[in-house]
Amino acid sequence: IWPDIRDEHEFHDLLCGLVLLPVEAMQDARARGWDVFAARLEESGRATIARFSAGNSTRRFLVAAERTTWVPVLSPEAQLGVHPMKMGGEIPTAEEILRKTLQGWLQITGPATAADLAARLGLPAPGAQTPLSLTLDSTKLTLLPPPPADWTADPPETSAVSAASRPAGT
Repeated sequence: IWPDIRDEHEFHDLLCGLVLLPVEAMQDARARGWDVFAARLEESGRATIARFSAGNSTRRFLVAAERTTWVPVLSPEAQLGVHPMKMGGEIPTAEEILRKTLQGWLQITGPATAADLAARLGLPAPGAQTPLSLTLDSTKLTLLPPPPADWTADPPETSAVSAASRPAGT
């Protein structure tokens, strides 16, 4: 499902949908050319880096210019490479921003566990009373637990139906 991005305009659309793109995600083999597109967007002022600090660690995210006003809502201490772009309309709540972020990521990752999404985005682990866990509950997103070790994608064996038990003509 990982998108095949052809230019910086498509990459900008992706950024708007994902809200937050961890900088390290651009090193993924499936993210061909994303670093080039990111540089072009930064040069033109259409994207910037947001730095979120927690304890001794700092995570860097690429953010579309249109989403920069959302960053302080998520973390007032976050640092932006540019001043937030003034946009018309209301700024969503932190819960709404997280919901949009999770929905954007689920569109490109496919089914994922809450723990996988939290790790990918550097958010608090689910289970604690955090905006992430509240968002996942309130939006009814389907998050799957990890499959059991013996799980297989093959369909279960079905019992054969004898010809005698089938209705006539089938």
